[in-house]
Amino acid sequence: MRFLAKLNLQTIMAAASVVMIVLALGTVSAVIYFLISDQITQDAIARQNASLRVAAEIVERDLPGTEIAWGKDGNVERVVMEEIPEEFASHEMIDTVGRMTHETATVFKWDDKTRDFWRKTTNIVKPDGNRAVGTQLGQNGAVYPVVTKGDTFRGEAIILGTPYYTIYEPIYSKRGDIIGILYAGVRKSVINALMNNITSKLMIAFAAILLVAGASMTFLVRTLLRPIPMLANVTHRLAEDDLDVDVPFADRKNEIGQLATAIATLKTRAEERRDLAASQETDEESRRERQKRIEQMISGFRSQVQSLTSSVGDTVTGLEETSRTLTGLARESAAKASETATSSDEASQNVETVASASEELTASISEISRQIGQTMKVVNQATEGAKSTNEKVASLASAAGKIGEVVTLIQAIAEQTNLLALNATIEAARAGEAGKGFAVVAAEVKELATQTSKATEEISGQISAIQASTREAVTAIGEITETMDEVNGYTSSIATAVEQQGAATNDISQSVLQAARGTSSVTQNMTGLSTTVDQTSAAADEVLRASSDMASKTTALNSEIERFLNEVSAA
Repeated sequence: MRFLAKLNLQTIMAAASVVMIVLALGTVSAVIYFLISDQITQDAIARQNASLRVAAEIVERDLPGTEIAWGKDGNVERVVMEEIPEEFASHEMIDTVGRMTHETATVFKWDDKTRDFWRKTTNIVKPDGNRAVGTQLGQNGAVYPVVTKGDTFRGEAIILGTPYYTIYEPIYSKRGDIIGILYAGVRKSVINALMNNITSKLMIAFAAILLVAGASMTFLVRTLLRPIPMLANVTHRLAEDDLDVDVPFADRKNEIGQLATAIATLKTRAEERRDLAASQETDEESRRERQKRIEQMISGFRSQVQSLTSSVGDTVTGLEETSRTLTGLARESAAKASETATSSDEASQNVETVASASEELTASISEISRQIGQTMKVVNQATEGAKSTNEKVASLASAAGKIGEVVTLIQAIAEQTNLLALNATIEAARAGEAGKGFAVVAAEVKELATQTSKATEEISGQISAIQASTREAVTAIGEITETMDEVNGYTSSIATAVEQQGAATNDISQSVLQAARGTSSVTQNMTGLSTTVDQTSAAADEVLRASSDMASKTTALNSEIERFLNEVSAA
């Protein structure tokens, strides 16, 4: 841990990343190696089964009396032969198996004397270059105890000192005795060479991946962590009160940006503290200057207050003398105002009597004028009503004339319809039996046209009577309108005369009322003057008392101001 504390963060993170990549690749490599090894082993076993199938097919084809039993999975399940030759005249059969499978193959025969299996034909070659014909299986190997029990051996076996991946299938006689073995196998060195080749390529690939990943991770770590030393340097300078430094990376949205923002906030707080200290120093200097100015202002204010309070005292003394003089004058004015008010009351009563009589005369004339005006309104309304009635009757006559025109048109249509019905009757008669129904309809239409013509004749008679009555009504209403116009003219003349008389009477009444109001106003003014004089006397007394009180309070105010100024100066 102490060793790590001496390294910078970039180196530690880069080294840790590389170590993690190595561990991860090592673990993956080990897993892949074991998986590939197992897969190759399984493939070898599958190849042995395939080789055994090929060998069984060829043996069955070339050796008469051979029978092969196949399992559900397609592999050889049982090999039965009548007899295995003691010697094979040719090894072409087993060489064919080798060419097809690219593996080794052997046919063993059981020997009761030696209690062992002997190779009768094989493509396995001994170290001296000869076929391994006439060599025994051996009782000490892993294969012998399995095969002698009648089971198939699958796995690694040592053949003439060389390891093989093998499969040994027992050969049975017709009686069910084990009389030999059908073998197929491949050198373990071939499988190992394949495995080593794959492993070498895998290691090269992993080394390349490690190199690229390590370089990428180192570059990424250094790129991501590069701001940290820079921010550390900024923090160190801020700790030394170097506030001219810029804080980079504050615009990033990750943790680096948050750290830079926090450092920028620390810088802002430091600047605020520096500004606050400078401001406090400036404020202290300002406070001292302000205190000096306050002391100067207090001194000047004290002089001014003393001068003003002295002037106020002199003014209060003069005000007391003026108040006493004003009180005497107010009392004399009150007595004279009372006498004038009595005389004004008597004159006001006489004028009010004349004004009352004038108001009654004016009221009578106003009533007459109102009645005449009402009469004129009634006459005007009657005249307007007569004119309106005349217009409506004239409109009625016009409407009756239009109805007459419509009736005439209906009558003409009825006559035309009658002619059409007559023509239809004639045509129906020409049509004979087929036109009977049409003739009935034509007769009904003719009957309706005749009835319509009669009805229009009656309507025409009624309309003519209405028009005659309307003309008579228009003449009568016109005479009534002329009479109403004459009455309206007479009424207007009477109203004009009454209005002139009313105006003259109203002028008299207004003059008397103005005189009454003038007398009343004099009385009210004298009463108000008396009241005002009394109020002036009371106010003069109040001013006198207030002047005395102001003198005492001015003295107290002077003492209080002096005390306040002394306290402010002491503060």
